[in-house]
Amino acid sequence: MDDIRIYLATRRDYFTGVALYEKHGTSSNLKRLLRIGGPTKGNMATLQYELGRLLDTPPVPDPAPDPVIPAAPALVPKSEVVIRRENTPEAEELKHQIISWLKIRDHLHATLSAETDQEALRQASLQILDLSDQITEGYERFEHFNKTGMVPPVSKKEQTSDSSSADPGSYKLFQRQSTLRTYITRYDKLVKSAKSLKDIEKNRRLLEKYTLELEQVNKQINGSV
Repeated sequence: MDDIRIYLATRRDYFTGVALYEKHGTSSNLKRLLRIGGPTKGNMATLQYELGRLLDTPPVPDPAPDPVIPAAPALVPKSEVVIRRENTPEAEELKHQIISWLKIRDHLHATLSAETDQEALRQASLQILDLSDQITEGYERFEHFNKTGMVPPVSKKEQTSDSSSADPGSYKLFQRQSTLRTYITRYDKLVKSAKSLKDIEKNRRLLEKYTLELEQVNKQINGSV
């Protein structure tokens, strides 16, 4: 390639450069174009460029980056590992009690959005607060069991809560109230959409039945306040 280097340094005539490209270049189309096209400004610039490319050494590729080795997970100190114990009958009973409280609290939350009676809203809100306290203490007692193998006794606060506003009978009334409202909404729609007189009459009887029962349930809830 010294001849190309000398040509580019001394700027000899155009066709000498074409001869060098025909000797060292690889593009047959470009060779033909440079030869036939003659020493135009564009061809001369192309010739200079292509000869310069022939002098360039292939670039050395960048070395591949070192592989990223993920750090080993930190070892958990032995003292922090909590071994899950097999439930004793007392722990199993506590677990089911917590699940029951969670279900009742979720149900009461759902009834709040549909309830319009202010006293019923107040009663349901108080029961939700009591249940939240019981659930928190239930989790604490269960955690104590997992650490020590013993279920601690119920605190006085939880015993008081169990015997006052968190009465299971009240929860059942609220549950029935919500169920009856669902039935009433459903059969009201069925009465309006029924095609035959027989279906209309059947759905109307059920609608009246559930409406009367809901009135009784509402009276019981108001009377228990």
